[in-house]
Amino acid sequence: AAGQAWLGLHLDAPASVRCIRFFQLGDATHAASEVALEQWSNARGTWVTLAEWTNVPAGRWEHLVVPRRCSDELDCLGHGASGGVPGRCACMCDAGYRGAACELCAPGYQGFPACRPVSYSSDSWRLVAVDPPVGGAWHVGHITL
Repeated sequence: AAGQAWLGLHLDAPASVRCIRFFQLGDATHAASEVALEQWSNARGTWVTLAEWTNVPAGRWEHLVVPRRCSDELDCLGHGASGGVPGRCACMCDAGYRGAACELCAPGYQGFPACRPVSYSSDSWRLVAVDPPVGGAWHVGHITL
């Protein structure tokens, strides 16, 4: 498309790339000051940005350090699915977990890091008819907890 330029890279193991050595000619009219590393996503049917660099110089070799990709184990502590671009990872926490890195138990769960449902029992609970029926008689046939 007009206004776009790209260079294709075929990598057998893209997760192992840590640095890209890059050279642009010194002519500023034919150099890009911003460069992005993208990966094709079959699930989304589009290119997904993995990393971006700004103020990329022309006329010399530049080393573009590739940030660590988002990781379920590292970014979500193994309790969720990570997504987003490196440095801005977000977690979709598993049931029972919450927090930016799934580092807390969700309400109704306890015992991080193995959050389990809380079993409730109390002698100080009661069930109240907030809007009592006409005549004040409330008939309950069965209650299960």
